[in-house]
Amino acid sequence: MLPFIHGNNIERKLKDEKVKENIKLLREIKEKYDEWKGHNESITGTSKKYIFDRVKFLNEYKDFIDQSHFKKERGNRYGFTSQSKLHSTVIEEFLYFLFEGLPILSGKQLTLGPGKAYVDMSFSPKNIDEWERNPGVDIKVKDQDFAIGKEIFCIFSSDREMHATIQKNILVPIVAIECKTYLDKTMLDGAAYAAERLKRGNPYSLYVVVTEANALDKSVNPKHTQIDEIFVLRRQKHKQKPLNPIDAQLVWELFNLVKDHLEKEWWNPERSTERGRLID
Repeated sequence: MLPFIHGNNIERKLKDEKVKENIKLLREIKEKYDEWKGHNESITGTSKKYIFDRVKFLNEYKDFIDQSHFKKERGNRYGFTSQSKLHSTVIEEFLYFLFEGLPILSGKQLTLGPGKAYVDMSFSPKNIDEWERNPGVDIKVKDQDFAIGKEIFCIFSSDREMHATIQKNILVPIVAIECKTYLDKTMLDGAAYAAERLKRGNPYSLYVVVTEANALDKSVNPKHTQIDEIFVLRRQKHKQKPLNPIDAQLVWELFNLVKDHLEKEWWNPERSTERGRLID
């Protein structure tokens, strides 16, 4: 995983960009990015004050990078389109800064950041003779904007003596977050399908969508999905003006939702029986 996905995006563009005007824009962004990253790295606590400080610096950086002259739109000859992922990766990297200091993660070999999350496994042997030599294991993964997970190392063999083995490494997320600039019906359907697949692979995973603005029609009810929560960080509809700042209280609620999930006991059959509730 590359947790500094936004910074890496800037570096890659600086290396590959050939247009002089865009190089100048990227250098402006890189200077501001280094300042934003430095602010985040100077914050070591996870109190409400520290989370609010992170959101303050996020809003400052987002206001800077979201200026129209950085976007190739509305007649601008230079700048960067939404397909470049320059703007959309800011929140993804912010999530790493938000969660990497959680005490529950300290000293554990867990991964934080974007990655290919495990969703399913099947066996697809070519034929019965080939199956004697090769288990034909097929691992399905999904690109995830942000995940907190564990890399699991698996060894498969078609014979008991393990003469021939195949090793597969899979990233099993316990928290998965999808990041959107805005959320419409098509995006919601995609996220709902992803949440369903992810929870087949790990039913104890938490699946959250984080979007800056809401583009869903009032008739759409996301409650009927496997998505655990959707946070609209600017508390406004898509294309609504003026643009609200990202809400620090909502980020604090997101932080605590993830924190509580990581700290709780996911499954204890003995205690479930005593409680009389086997699922919740």
